[in-house]
Amino acid sequence: MRQDEHRFHHDVERGDLLFAEDDGSDSLYVVLSGRIAVSKRSIDGRESMVALMERGDLIGEMGLFDGEPRSAEARALEASQVLTIPFDPLQKIYEARPQLLWGVVRLLSGRLRSTNV
Repeated sequence: MRQDEHRFHHDVERGDLLFAEDDGSDSLYVVLSGRIAVSKRSIDGRESMVALMERGDLIGEMGLFDGEPRSAEARALEASQVLTIPFDPLQKIYEARPQLLWGVVRLLSGRLRSTNV
């Protein structure tokens, strides 16, 4: 790993928060190892896990496309490693090569299908 890549590679411990619901969105995460829970709080304060993210999964990509704050929180369920990818370089890539967005459409469609079971 190059020295400048260390700032994007993070070790997180069980219980560490990657981001909270309503935080601003400026990057996405790739789970390199471990498990990350994505959860939301209901109006009465109860927490429900909406997704379990494991190796290779992306977290936090929605803000890249809609500019909205985080819609849920992401917390490590165990010692994990994540890669943080800032939105700015990704936006430049997608603007230069919009055909790459079809991969994102497939990813998001798959997630929608799994929630509509």
